[in-house]
Amino acid sequence: MNSTLGITPTDLLIAVKVCAEESDLRVGFWEEVRLRVYQYQPEKFAEEVARFVDHCHLHAWPKYWESSKTSDSADGVGIPWPLMIVTNLVANGIEEQRAWEMPESQAIWMSTAFSTRAGAKVNLLTTEEEEMMEAIRRGELPSQQG
Repeated sequence: MNSTLGITPTDLLIAVKVCAEESDLRVGFWEEVRLRVYQYQPEKFAEEVARFVDHCHLHAWPKYWESSKTSDSADGVGIPWPLMIVTNLVANGIEEQRAWEMPESQAIWMSTAFSTRAGAKVNLLTTEEEEMMEAIRRGELPSQQG
């Protein structure tokens, strides 16, 4: 089950229900049937996990140059970074419910754009910089392009 990163079928079902804003997180009869199918067909379950991860757009997050800060809070002030993202969105006219419920990557990109417009210094990695760093990690020297 390496491809599912330790996620169980029940974990996936609850995550889907939360994202769908279902208030009843109990497992129904047909959902129980689906969970059993996933237990006996791990390849099908791995496909569903991949679909959910793709839906969350985790691959689309902006990539930042790493900071020397070691805090899990925004700006080292003790406020959790998800709350800082949401408050930035709300301060810029996004409704609170929408700010909490939009896909994470969209929220982070929008917050980054709002911060940049407000004068914040944001150091995003370009695709080329990311590729160069990966080549260096593999021990390859990047080619010089003129």
